[in-house]
Amino acid sequence: MSKKVSIILITIASFAGLYLFTNIGSEHSAENEDTNAATEGINSSISSQQRAGQKVTTRSMVKGEQKSAPKAVKQEILDEFSTYPPQQIAVELFTDVRVKGNSTALLLELIQKGIIGVNESLKAGATHYTPLYVALASGNDLTEAELQQFFDLGAFAGASKPWLRAMPALHSKKTLQLWAEHSGVGPEHYDNLLLYALIRGNPTLDAFIREKIPHEADTSHHNDEVVVAAYTTVVQEVNADLMARILNSDNPHKKANLMSYKSRLQRRLGQIEVLIKQDSLTPEQKTEIKTSREQYQRLIAQVTERIDTL
Repeated sequence: MSKKVSIILITIASFAGLYLFTNIGSEHSAENEDTNAATEGINSSISSQQRAGQKVTTRSMVKGEQKSAPKAVKQEILDEFSTYPPQQIAVELFTDVRVKGNSTALLLELIQKGIIGVNESLKAGATHYTPLYVALASGNDLTEAELQQFFDLGAFAGASKPWLRAMPALHSKKTLQLWAEHSGVGPEHYDNLLLYALIRGNPTLDAFIREKIPHEADTSHHNDEVVVAAYTTVVQEVNADLMARILNSDNPHKKANLMSYKSRLQRRLGQIEVLIKQDSLTPEQKTEIKTSREQYQRLIAQVTERIDTL
């Protein structure tokens, strides 16, 4: 393997959070800091008005046919988070097992009660680190109704590099379409989004972007070395022993760790689904990654079963 491919492989592993067993709260650091090396930057600025975190105290109705609202937040959790300064709120969302991976409703409540601004930065020196961005970065799978509610409250979504990196956290075509309508994503961003779809293992995003490119004008493709690096990653032997190590550990947060482990396995499986469509892979390579896909599917089912027992 060439040195250049090795570097790409390391970048993909870091970017995608493919180290399958980490402490609670470390994933957001890998996603938001290590991603800087994944691709060239796309320069875009947020206006001062969009950056301003204006407090919202009125509850907006969700538009369209999506009538379901986020799950209610326990009052004691809402009261506790209401006492935190904005930057501590962001930290707690990644570390508090009561809300980790399910913080959307809490963020919306805090916005509606005027505790935080809808576009307020929750991290020093990072204007993009708004409640919406944090909701995606902290592992939430936003529904169309939840995303629409953020936008109804005035949430900003842009097309700068941090926002493009956030888009793969959306896993349905409806949420991706809604995001695209509000963020200003256009053809100039498609190559980067296809790269992020591969690195983050989001075949829905990959298909969504490719549908927007006329077939006869489709020059968007992954660099072959990136494909090779991703392929090398997903065909490595699946380490099923990690589940046993989590279960046998003294860590009181076994369920949360298993959920993080499952998330990483699902991301690897998503990479496989994107790779299968790549023309640069040989039939033999595609057969090999299909075998890996079966292994990941079985392991994910096992992890899910153990999670349900905890």
